[in-house]
Amino acid sequence: WFGTLFIMMIQTSYLTPPMAPGIFYLRGIAPPELTTHEIFRGVVPYMLLQLLAVVIVALFPQIALWLPEKLIGWN
Repeated sequence: WFGTLFIMMIQTSYLTPPMAPGIFYLRGIAPPELTTHEIFRGVVPYMLLQLLAVVIVALFPQIALWLPEKLIGWN
């Protein structure tokens, strides 16, 4: 459960400032007329969805644990 939250936060960090390697990679392949500010504005809905998913998994860990429970047979 903690590992799932950790990976979700790492994934979110690839889209958020100040580092945002995913954004800077996209900036390198985007057309020159597209600014970094516009790219950040376009990513905001995805960041919000990602953060919502992190909150949901933190509040309801059963979401992240149901598959291991089914595969391993925990009770």
